[in-house]
Amino acid sequence: MPGVPPPIVAYVVFAVFLMKPRGDAQGKPPEAPPKLEPTEPPEKTWADRLVEDDAKKIQERVRQISQRIEFRFAPGSDPYIDIITALCNASLFDLVSFGEITGHGLYAGTQLAGEPRMVVSVEPALLNIKHGDVGTLIVRQFLSTEVADTMWANRNRNVVIDFQSVAVPFKMLPFPAQRYRWWGPRFTIEEATRV
Repeated sequence: MPGVPPPIVAYVVFAVFLMKPRGDAQGKPPEAPPKLEPTEPPEKTWADRLVEDDAKKIQERVRQISQRIEFRFAPGSDPYIDIITALCNASLFDLVSFGEITGHGLYAGTQLAGEPRMVVSVEPALLNIKHGDVGTLIVRQFLSTEVADTMWANRNRNVVIDFQSVAVPFKMLPFPAQRYRWWGPRFTIEEATRV
């Protein structure tokens, strides 16, 4: 193209090149992109397997390192029993309880009046045991004066106080749908410390 400056020729050639249909050198249309087929879930990493294993063995990973029973029975005060348990959280999870307790305590096979409750220093009830920490769980059962009198009078007879149906659920964070449960003990009033 005589008289046309060279840069304009280059632009025209470039524009024609851009408008040319894509395909191979023989004028075939381009192939469609490959269809993506469903893939299998990625293989679990060692960390995923460790978390899964720890969740399955949570009852082994949370250890009860001590437990004592206190029987508070003094004239002029409301009698109660405290079950004081130190729990060591050796799991990968943080354990959190919001004061929920299920079940009832029994004395000589008879259900105790009132429901057991969790005692904590904050309201609303919250007990948080971080990974690697030790936390103290206190479950309190209030008693009527008559039942407390009977327990104390029969202390040498080995009458069983059964809290094995009492459970405190803990959420396992960061997976709150999974839970660890602490279950209460069986004991006699003679095993308790009177305070």
